[in-house]
Amino acid sequence: MDGIKTFTNKEFGTVRTIVKDGEPWFVGKDVAEILGYTKARNAIARHVDDDDKNDAPFQGVLGGKQTMTIINESGLYSLILGSKLPKAKTFKRWITSEVLPTIRKTGGYVANDEMFINTYLPNADAQTRELFRLNLSTIRQLNNKIEQDKPLVDFASHIQTSEDCISMNDMAKLATKNGIKIGRTRLFNFLREKKVLGCKDGHKNMPYQRYIDTQPWFQLKESSYIQNGEVRIGLTPMVTPKGQSGIIRMLRKCNTTN
Repeated sequence: MDGIKTFTNKEFGTVRTIVKDGEPWFVGKDVAEILGYTKARNAIARHVDDDDKNDAPFQGVLGGKQTMTIINESGLYSLILGSKLPKAKTFKRWITSEVLPTIRKTGGYVANDEMFINTYLPNADAQTRELFRLNLSTIRQLNNKIEQDKPLVDFASHIQTSEDCISMNDMAKLATKNGIKIGRTRLFNFLREKKVLGCKDGHKNMPYQRYIDTQPWFQLKESSYIQNGEVRIGLTPMVTPKGQSGIIRMLRKCNTTN
């Protein structure tokens, strides 16, 4: 485990991190407080899986050793997703576009471009230093743009329902026409039991990724609704023709074996 690295942002404050087995870990208390959790220990226990947190010794203020909970990148995202603060997204963008890439490339965080140049190019001439400043600025802007566009790209790649797709209600009717009497609710329960559908982002009937990409049984249909005075985007799973035949086969196989 490498020594502690501290990095600071004017908006968020200070976060301590260490590199353990080549991966960055964050002091959970620092992250929780930045994200607005009043009780850091409770927040970590509630939101972060056991595999994503650990205890590590740190040098105390008075010189002694103290044990603190650290969280890995997955644990960090869990706290971000659970935060109610609007700035949580901005915090995530800063971590993913600037802090984590620098940690992985250099083994430690460099606070600004000038420090980076002084640390890794101490003997460079003025022209070379200026060129690196421009390159670092360009890279940062591109990373920020990629991070900002990523949700839109992921979102758009799956929202492309065709006229041949049907709703889960119609899928249940189709199964009944094929001699398998089942309603919409029972069909949802069946597909969850078979690990075709699962929970994602608070929704319990979302297809697992392999049934969207590798084995395209579903496409996601976009819908909007009002919640607490804000427009929200919802996703409804629609069954593709391939999914219709696949679900019928799965239901028939289950009926045969039962």
